[in-house]
Amino acid sequence: MFLYVVKHGAVLGISDGLLTVKYPDKSAEAFPKNTIEEIAVFSKVTITTACIEFCLMNNINVGFFSLNSRYYGRLTSVVNTSVTNLRKQITLSSDESYILEIARRIIHAKISNQLVIANRYSSNVPDLMEIKNEVKRLKRKVVNAESINQLIGFEGLASKYYFQALSKVIVNDFAFNGRNRRPAVDPFNCMLNLG
Repeated sequence: MFLYVVKHGAVLGISDGLLTVKYPDKSAEAFPKNTIEEIAVFSKVTITTACIEFCLMNNINVGFFSLNSRYYGRLTSVVNTSVTNLRKQITLSSDESYILEIARRIIHAKISNQLVIANRYSSNVPDLMEIKNEVKRLKRKVVNAESINQLIGFEGLASKYYFQALSKVIVNDFAFNGRNRRPAVDPFNCMLNLG
């Protein structure tokens, strides 16, 4: 579970095997510690030392954001950090053919996931077929991309088609008419920014 704490003055802590969120109005919520995967903290929220220690020991990242969702930074554990793996990553980061292959795989997987979502709704929305075909065409091109710039282009076009498809299956209040940020001007972009 991802926990978002947005109430100004809230206090995150650990009590009796639970992760607790206590609010200034004296109300509180509690969550089993083992169900938390990541925490996002917005505005002025206090985290107790016990909670920080628990998060670090259990590899739970804590992201810090302003009330307007501006990203400040992250508390990340080094529990599972391997010096050998870090050295390999640094060495491979200068191998352009390796970088291209990893990028191909990531973008191919992203486009595949977008197609899965589009397929779920295509039976209910007849005009999604053309969009799906365009995304499939781009997915095939990714495998043979010759540069990172080419991959970025394919990924951008696939995302454009994907969001067109999403706009056809969700209620009009959440229609996607293009990407915008800081601040987002519509509910769909607000959700993308938060995600």
